[in-house]
Amino acid sequence: MWGECIAEGSAESILAKEAGAVRGLLCFGQCRNERSSEVEAEVWAMYVAPSAWSTGVGRLLWLRARELMLAQGFKSCSLWVFPQNDRAIKFYRSAGFVHDGSVPKSFLLGGTQLQEVRYVSRLDG
Repeated sequence: MWGECIAEGSAESILAKEAGAVRGLLCFGQCRNERSSEVEAEVWAMYVAPSAWSTGVGRLLWLRARELMLAQGFKSCSLWVFPQNDRAIKFYRSAGFVHDGSVPKSFLLGGTQLQEVRYVSRLDG
């Protein structure tokens, strides 16, 4: 799926590298919510290698993505996160994201029922 998104240009990917090794990745694009407007972006995926946690890699990825989103005319950004992922939620809150109050979204992955919650942030504030 990600390869197709990147190939068709519907997502933008940012890599953080150190000494030739990928330390982190952030993919974003137009918000995929059917009720979203053209000025709403979405972080489709973000990953930082555990060995790079608390080194600023995630912050740099987010700041660069935010800069690109603003340049492309986006005014807000959303993302989905597992409610049990306290570390990620702490990071997103420090970056200005807040839970939007919606109910968790459920989906099936590998035979396991999972849930995600939505966080949103203004980009221009």
